[in-house]
Amino acid sequence: MGSFESPTHVGFIGLGAMGLGMASDLQRRPQYTVTGFDIWQPSLDKFVASGGRAGGSPRDVAQTSQFLICMAATAQQLDSILFDNLAIKELPKDATVVLCSTVPPTYYDTLPARIANIGRPDVAVVDAPVSGGTLRAANGTLTIFAAGSSDALARATALLHDMSERLYIICGGLGAASKVKMINQLLVGTHIAAASEGMALATKAGLDTREVFEIIKCTSGSSWAWSNRVPHMLEEDWTPLSALNIFVKDMGIVVSTGRAAQFPLPIAALTEQLYISGSAQGFGKEDDAGLLRLFLQGPGESTIGKSKSAPFGPTAMESLSGAAPKVAVIGLDEVGRNLAVAVAQSGFEVHVFDADDKDIQKLVASNSGVRTHKTPTAAAQAADILVLRARDMDHALDILVGPPKTAAALAPDAVVLLSSTSSPSQLRTIEDRLACAYPSIALLDSPVFYSGSLEGKRISVMLYSGSDTAVSRAGGILLTANCGFDTVRRVSGGLGSASTVKLIDQFLAGIHLVAAAEAMAFATHLGLDVSQIFELLRNAAGWSWVFESRVPKLLNGTHDLDCPLPTFARDLGLVLDEAKGLMFWAPLTSAAHNVILSAMTRPGKGTSLLV
Repeated sequence: MGSFESPTHVGFIGLGAMGLGMASDLQRRPQYTVTGFDIWQPSLDKFVASGGRAGGSPRDVAQTSQFLICMAATAQQLDSILFDNLAIKELPKDATVVLCSTVPPTYYDTLPARIANIGRPDVAVVDAPVSGGTLRAANGTLTIFAAGSSDALARATALLHDMSERLYIICGGLGAASKVKMINQLLVGTHIAAASEGMALATKAGLDTREVFEIIKCTSGSSWAWSNRVPHMLEEDWTPLSALNIFVKDMGIVVSTGRAAQFPLPIAALTEQLYISGSAQGFGKEDDAGLLRLFLQGPGESTIGKSKSAPFGPTAMESLSGAAPKVAVIGLDEVGRNLAVAVAQSGFEVHVFDADDKDIQKLVASNSGVRTHKTPTAAAQAADILVLRARDMDHALDILVGPPKTAAALAPDAVVLLSSTSSPSQLRTIEDRLACAYPSIALLDSPVFYSGSLEGKRISVMLYSGSDTAVSRAGGILLTANCGFDTVRRVSGGLGSASTVKLIDQFLAGIHLVAAAEAMAFATHLGLDVSQIFELLRNAAGWSWVFESRVPKLLNGTHDLDCPLPTFARDLGLVLDEAKGLMFWAPLTSAAHNVILSAMTRPGKGTSLLV
C-alpha cells in the first residue's frame, strides 16, 4: 500500500458524461493529481488529453489514491469496482472513498460491514451524490449532498468544496445524502415530464410555443426544469446533456424505495413509466428533454412548432383620446374589485354589480367613485366595455344571454372581456351564442390570476386574446390595466389562446403541488429533517415556484393556500376536457387531478395534500 504525498492524489473511476468533466476539473487544480479509469477507452483518452493520468484498472488507480472517487452508473457497477476488482483492498491506509453515484440509499446499509470484512476498517466512506449536469460538472459548480461519519466528512470536505458550487452536509450518516438526492430526483424527474406534457399540449392547441415558454417562466407554473429543459424542446435539440435513461434509473430508485417502504408514490410511479416508455421508443441515450416526443406521436406532430408571430402589445390598441368609454364590471371578487378601482381612478365611468352585497360594500368602502347597481342589466346599460367575472361558463352564459339578457343592454359595438377561467371550447360556445343574438358585440378572452412572488408580494397577471377588432375596442381598459396589474400581455392565436396558456400554467402548478406533497411526505417517512430538505431543495434542480411558496405552508399546517384544492380540481378538469377534445394524451394531468380529488375527501379537505 502506498503512502500520502503532496499534492493530493485522487483516483477517479467512471469517466462518463459527468465523471469526465468532474475529473478533468480536478486535474486542472494544482493541489491535485488525478489518475482516472474507465472501461470505455475513448473516455479515458479524452481524460489523458486534458492532462490526466490513466490507470490500467480500478486496483491500479486505487494503489496511490488518498481519495478514490467513484462515478459509476449503478450499485452493481460500484460493487464491481470496489469488491470484484478489489479497489478497496488496494487503497493506502486511512484513504477515503467518495461515492458520487446515484444509488439506492439501502446500498449503504451494509457497506461499512462489507469493507471491514475484507480487512479495511480504516477506509472512510462518504455518501456524496451530485446534481447539476455535464456543464456544471466540468466547471466545478455542481451541487453535492454529503453524508457520512464525522471523521469521513472531515477528511473529504475540502475536496468536496473544490468540486462544487454548493455543498450540503446531511445529517443522518451514510445513505442520508442519497435519500436527499432521491427526493430531489423525484421532483426534477416529475417536473421535466410535466414540462414535456405542457409544451406538447401547447403545440397541439396551436399556440406559439416560444411565447408560452416566456410567459410561464414568470408565473406559478415555473420550475428549474421548465427554464432549463424547454429551450432544448423549442430547438428540438436532443444532444444528451442529461440522458433520458438516467431518469429511467433514478425514478426507478425512487419507486423501488417507496415500494420497499410500502409508501405510495402515485405521481413518481407514473413518471417512471413515462421515462421507461420514452426509452422503449428509442429516446434513452438522447437528452431527457426529448421525452416531449412521447406526447407528439400523431400525424404531423413530430415537431413542437416554431414562433408564429410577435405578440401584440398596447400599441395595437386604440388610444385614450376622445370620450372615455363607459365600463361595467359584473362580479366583484378580488380581481373584479381591483380592476374596477383601477379603471375608475383612470377617469372612466364605472358601473358595477355583484349578487353578494358584501363584495359591493368592500368596493364602496374604497371610495373609488364607482356606481353600484341592483341588477347586472342596470350596470351594463349602454356600457361600451363589460368586464365579466363569472363562477363558470354556464354562469357567464346565463348573465349574457339568459333571462337578464345583459348583452342586450350594452352599447352597439360593445366588447365583453370574459375574465373567468375557461377553456377555448367554452369560449367558442359563448362567442357563437353572442354572434347569433348580438352580432355587433365582440368577445375578448382575458383571464386574470395571481402568481405571487417568493418574497411574499403577490404578482397579478392579465393575459388577453381575441380578434384585432375586440382588442382595438377594449384598448382603453387594457391600457389602464397596465397600471392595475404587474403583467398585462396579449397572447397571439386568437380567442381562447390566453385561457389555454392559463390552463397550462395551472396544470404545471397542480403537478408541482402534488409532486411537492409526495416528495415531502416521502422524506418524512424516510426520517429526514424536512425543514432541512426544504432549505436544500429550494436551491437545487428540484425547485419550482410552488415548492418554494407552498411547502412552508404544508409543513407548518397553515393551509390558507392562495389557490385551494377545489380550484386546482376545477382547472385540471378543464385541461382534461380540452385535451380530450384535441385527442391529446394527458397522463400526468389525469393523475394529479385524481390525487387532488382524493385529498379533498379527507379531513381538512380543500386545503392540504400533505397527509
